[in-house]
Amino acid sequence: MRKYVSHSNRVRIRRNLILKVEKKRTRKVLIIARDFLPYYPSLGGVIRVVKMAQFLQEQGYDVYVLCARGEEIGYFGYEDIVNKLKVVYVDDKLQRYYNKQAIVNTGNNEEIKTSSSILQGLKNLVNDFCIPDKGIFFVNRYVNEASRLIVENNINTVIVSSPPHSTQIIGLNLKRKFGNKIKLIVDYRDSWNTTAIFQKRHWLAKRISLRKERKVLSNADNFTYISRPMLEKINSTFMDISNKSLLVMNGFDLSMETDTTIPANRVLTIGYFGGISDHPYSFRNPTRFLNSVCKLGYNIKLVFYGSTMLNLKWKECLKDNLEINETIAHTEALDLMKNMDLLLVVHSESMGGEEVLTGKIFDYFLAQRPVLVVGPKNMEAARLVKENQLGYCLDIFDEDEMVNGLQEIYRDWQQGQLISYSMNDVAKFSRQQQFAKLLEII
Repeated sequence: MRKYVSHSNRVRIRRNLILKVEKKRTRKVLIIARDFLPYYPSLGGVIRVVKMAQFLQEQGYDVYVLCARGEEIGYFGYEDIVNKLKVVYVDDKLQRYYNKQAIVNTGNNEEIKTSSSILQGLKNLVNDFCIPDKGIFFVNRYVNEASRLIVENNINTVIVSSPPHSTQIIGLNLKRKFGNKIKLIVDYRDSWNTTAIFQKRHWLAKRISLRKERKVLSNADNFTYISRPMLEKINSTFMDISNKSLLVMNGFDLSMETDTTIPANRVLTIGYFGGISDHPYSFRNPTRFLNSVCKLGYNIKLVFYGSTMLNLKWKECLKDNLEINETIAHTEALDLMKNMDLLLVVHSESMGGEEVLTGKIFDYFLAQRPVLVVGPKNMEAARLVKENQLGYCLDIFDEDEMVNGLQEIYRDWQQGQLISYSMNDVAKFSRQQQFAKLLEII
C-alpha cells in the first residue's frame, strides 16, 4: 500500500534535496600564495590575491587561501576582509626570516653595507642553485596542507599566484597528484625566467629553471597574467600557450572611489607610495631621477610613503622638499594620493622592464591624478599611460630627457595645465571588470 505524503512534507523534502544538491555544487576555490597578510611588508605584493579572493567570495565561491606564516607586520587596513576568508597559514621559517629583515631594514639608511666580493659571489652561487628560489625547500609542507584542503572540502579549482615562483612547484605537484580532478590556474604577477629579477645567472641553473617553468606552464589548465608582454615572452621562449591564457590586470577597486579635488599645493608635489630603495641592486632605484630633480633646482617636492631606503645625501640636496613617511593603511593612502600633483612610478631595471605594470598605478588611476612613469622606454606602464593620456613618461636611462621632461611638467603645473582625466577614462581598469574574466575559466 502506497504511503501518503502530505503536500507540506513533499515541499520540505524537495527543498532539502535541492539544498543537498546545491551544497555539492558549491563552487570552491583554493588560492595558493606564499605572501599574504599580515606576513608581508608591502601591500603591493599581496593586494592582487586579497582582492581576487574577496571578489570570488562575493560571486558566491567558497574561497580558501593557503599562505605562509612569518613575522607579523600588519594588515594595511584589510583585517576585516582577511578575517572573512578561509585562510590557512603554514609555519614558514624562511618567511619569518624575510619578514624580520624587512622590519629591520625599513627606514633611511645613510649607507648600505655590502659583503666582500668573494662572500657575495658565494651567496649568488647558492641563490642561483636554489631553483626557483629558497622556498623550494618548503614546498612539501604546502603540498600536504593543500592536499588535505582539497580532499576534505571537495575543491576542484586551484589558483597558484607567484612570485615567489617556488609556489608554482606546489601547484605542479598537486596537478600531478590529483590530475583532472582539479583545474590548475597558474597566475603570474611577475615573470619567472624572462625577467632579470628572477632569472638565474649560472648557465646550468638557468637551464634547470627554464625546464621547471616549462613543466609548470605545460601542466597548467589556464594561465593568467597581469601584463601583455609577459605572454609574448613566454610564447617565444617556451611554446605558444595563448589558447589557455587570459590577461587579468590588477586594476583598482571601484567600491573605494570617493570624491576627488584639485590639490592646491604651493610647490609641485610628486607622491610615491610603496617600497623604494637606492641600493644598486634594487629594481626600484630612484637615483637617476633624484639626480635630475636636484639638478633642476626648482621647487619640486617629493613625498614618499612606505618602506623607503635612501641615502642621507638626498635629504642634504632636497632639504624640506624631500618628505619620507612610514607605511600607511590602503584607504589612507588613497586619500593622500588625491593631494598630490603627480603620482610617481619608478622602475630602474632594463631587462624585463617592458612587462612592468605595477599594481599601484591602478590606485593612482582611482585617485584620478596624473601619473609620472620613470622607467625604461618600453615599459608596459608607460605604454598604458601614453595610449590613454593619463600622465607623463620619462626614460630613466636618459638624464637629459628627465630634466627636460620635469621642466615641461613644472611649466604645465604653473599654468594649471597638468594632464587630467575622469573615472570614465579609466573604468575599464577596475578590478571588477578585470577579475570578472576569471569567471570564464573557473
